[in-house]
Amino acid sequence: MADEHALGRLVMSNREPGRVVDVFEPDNYLDVYVDGFVQLSMGPSVSRMTFFKVKRVSDTEAGPKEDRQINLVLTMPTVSLVEWMASTTSSLYPTLDTLQNTLSAMRGIVDGALAAIHTPNEK
Repeated sequence: MADEHALGRLVMSNREPGRVVDVFEPDNYLDVYVDGFVQLSMGPSVSRMTFFKVKRVSDTEAGPKEDRQINLVLTMPTVSLVEWMASTTSSLYPTLDTLQNTLSAMRGIVDGALAAIHTPNEK
């Protein structure tokens, strides 16, 4: 059995009948920033989530154009993905009103900023 202290700092411990889980945080681990989500491929045993990072934004006649580059493909057991989805959904529900109000306020700020940027100068 591995020395638990060598695994890092204990951040979560779960003791249920038939399931004992300890989660450790090591000093160094992979931390990847993503700007958004590209796609989800779910299989019966394994699923893949693909994420992107915005590399460049340019103006075109059709409007702003983002060049996105895939920077993370996360592969995990499908059952783990479904557990994560259930956990995320249930944790968002109690704060849904606050989240909606925050997103609405953020949208107002962004819309105002975009209107100021894209308003043609009057002559």
